[in-house]
Amino acid sequence: MMEKWFTCIGKQEHPVCYNQRRTTAVDQQPHYQNTIESMYSGTVQPELLENTTNALVRPRTNRNSSCLQQIKQLLIPVVYAQSREMDTKQHAETKQHEDDRIRSRVEEHLAQETGWDRLKQMYSKTNWNEQSDEMKMVVESTTWAALIGYIGTSLIGASNARETFKKRHVHTPFTTRYQAMRKINDFAAFVSIRVGTRWAIRIGFLTAVFTVLSQTIGVYRNKNSAVDFVVGFGAAASLYKFYMGPRAMIAGGILGAALGFVAGIPLTMGIKYMGDDQATKHYARLEKMFREKEYFERVSAGQVPVTVLKPASVQIDEKKS
Repeated sequence: MMEKWFTCIGKQEHPVCYNQRRTTAVDQQPHYQNTIESMYSGTVQPELLENTTNALVRPRTNRNSSCLQQIKQLLIPVVYAQSREMDTKQHAETKQHEDDRIRSRVEEHLAQETGWDRLKQMYSKTNWNEQSDEMKMVVESTTWAALIGYIGTSLIGASNARETFKKRHVHTPFTTRYQAMRKINDFAAFVSIRVGTRWAIRIGFLTAVFTVLSQTIGVYRNKNSAVDFVVGFGAAASLYKFYMGPRAMIAGGILGAALGFVAGIPLTMGIKYMGDDQATKHYARLEKMFREKEYFERVSAGQVPVTVLKPASVQIDEKKS
């Protein structure tokens, strides 16, 4: 009975079965050998049995698991909630301090700059060798206006050319229907290209004059108002009547100024409501400029690693590619 009980203990707790008679580190212990002999002789000492039981049920540590836990702690350190809150609070305070410093530099620059300084920035290229935002808007507006004008007037010119061709060749005989359609289509295509090109140049020129003058006045005053539209529309209408003489130019200027005043009031209100007015854009541009300047100052001082800064257009092109 005692032999059966000891065999069960060996099977449950000891990794090596007693029946296989394998020699282990535990088998070589003196009190273990004495206990075995006492069990077969029928006299078991309590002290030896207790020592043997402790040796059998003693948990064995896995060195591999402890090493993995140490490596895990090194690679993934434990971050407590208190330290995380302190880091977040410190980051917020640093960002707030930086924003206040940039804001003070922008306000100081606005107090010292003049309208001529803003005009020089408008007609000069940026640090990235790009045009200013105002000149980009002038180019885009002129291009789109000329393109839309060309498409619309060429379609109208082609329709009118077909009617004109039919009136001119009412009594003209054609050998086949294909010949007649070929003649009318060639005439309509030629007239549409000529009319569309002429009106595209006119519309593009007038749009360029209006946008350049309105943007120049807005940049110089650093605000948007109906005066920008009055001057822009008046000058564009006056130049449109240039070939008709001085009186026509004056009349066209007055009519264009009145139209600019009527259209300028709601447009100015819409621009200010959307937050796209000149003052807001200029402030954001100065803030970006001073942030880049401060970054380069830190790079030169060795406080931050050097990274290549690129304009947004280049970054978008690189992401697409």
